[in-house]
Amino acid sequence: MNYVICFSAKSFRDEGEVASYLDAVINALMERGDRCECMFYRMRMGGAQAVQNTFAAYMLEAFSIISEANALICVMHDSDTGLGAAMELGYAKARGIPIVLARHQRADVRHLQGLMDLEIHYENASDLKNAVLTLPTICSPNTVSFGTPTTA
Repeated sequence: MNYVICFSAKSFRDEGEVASYLDAVINALMERGDRCECMFYRMRMGGAQAVQNTFAAYMLEAFSIISEANALICVMHDSDTGLGAAMELGYAKARGIPIVLARHQRADVRHLQGLMDLEIHYENASDLKNAVLTLPTICSPNTVSFGTPTTA
């Protein structure tokens, strides 16, 4: 399966802390035998090419990558949804791509109701990895939905 991971947290100051949560998702997906593309790493840690790209160019690239995904996993660490993550979520929803919202226990995500197909909760990187390891398998893009939003 092919997953796209986006990350939303305005309160982070330390990219090492961000990396611990993103790596938890990436490692869980790899253990499952899935592929993934992390939009946060691509933009923030992608080196000179990412810095030279405009936001619009980045979003076009993100939309192209999301179009090929079986699902999008949005890691929501606090209640703020950044513009990039909001656009990625909206694009995935419009394309019929299932959305997994992985949210920290403290994050208030009422403003995202109706977008997610599945919501999982975590308190730390280990919780997040375990939750991703138990996600249902998706057969093909745009054809399988998780159904009514549930919590795991």
